[in-house]
Amino acid sequence: MKSHRGNTRALAPLLASAAIVWAALSVAAAGGPTVQPNAQVNTDRTATRTHDAPSLAVSPSDSNLVVMGEIDLQKGRCLTHISKDAGHSWSDGASPQSGDYVNCGPQNGNFFNTGASTDLVFDRQGTLYYAFAAARAGDGDSRSILLARSTDNGHSYKTTVVHQATASTDPKTADVNYHPSVAVDLDNPSHVYVAWAKTFDFDLNKLDAGVVAASGDGGKTFGSPVDLGFAAQDVSLAVSKGTLFDFSRESVANTPPAPRLYMAKSTDHGKTFTSKVIDPGAIRSSSPVAAVDPTNGAIAIAWYDNHLAAPKTVQDNVLVKSSKDGGACWSD
Repeated sequence: MKSHRGNTRALAPLLASAAIVWAALSVAAAGGPTVQPNAQVNTDRTATRTHDAPSLAVSPSDSNLVVMGEIDLQKGRCLTHISKDAGHSWSDGASPQSGDYVNCGPQNGNFFNTGASTDLVFDRQGTLYYAFAAARAGDGDSRSILLARSTDNGHSYKTTVVHQATASTDPKTADVNYHPSVAVDLDNPSHVYVAWAKTFDFDLNKLDAGVVAASGDGGKTFGSPVDLGFAAQDVSLAVSKGTLFDFSRESVANTPPAPRLYMAKSTDHGKTFTSKVIDPGAIRSSSPVAAVDPTNGAIAIAWYDNHLAAPKTVQDNVLVKSSKDGGACWSD
């Protein structure tokens, strides 16, 4: 799990064949970090329960208030769980789904390997933002991107369609949008951003694209999505001193080369981006996750890959890079 703009989110989706659990961390007075017993978050006890894609946000005004988003894959429902005691006990909140968007699960078949994910973040005023992908009845494999806003810590939501996908029951023409990431400018919460990956038919040798949509009214409405300008898969957003950063794993064909790690940067609120490669990548790698120090704007990104492993091994390493100058230079 990771700290993200004052919040904690899962580093990668977690498939819990039983119930989702929260591993509560605390800092002992003298002995450093200690791990406390797990706490069960949901109460689903069906034999075939499949809960996935947990993400976390911690309230900036009350560190005991933690909100989790997750997906019940079988029912196609995005869910909310709320803790008021730093993760020791949990209660159910509302679903961010609204209107016709009845399916919050992944696409119907296995033609696309996109998985499912949620993403949560608080602003400094306590508004909770919940990004997810969902489909209407009849959308087939197509998936739209939505953003829900809550002013009561996940007990109720107002939901906006960030990008409505074109329905298609043919997987080869499906409009599949997935793995959304949400970021808010803590110094100006009217600026809210949602990024996601858009996938295509690999039989046609089309690579995934990374896109970003910007809102100037606190997430109530969004402009047209902007293509990042390079083949991108799995994105993570961060805002530092008013500048928007998008970190993406490169989308590549099913064979090498290895996907590189890209940074895209926007100084005009998501209208245009400049991009560069900040890590050479590896054959096997995870999506990057980004965090910003709200006191000085320093940026950190974390991911795992195997480019430091010895030859002929499958060892993966967890890696972190940081930048103190707005992404111009990065640590090893």
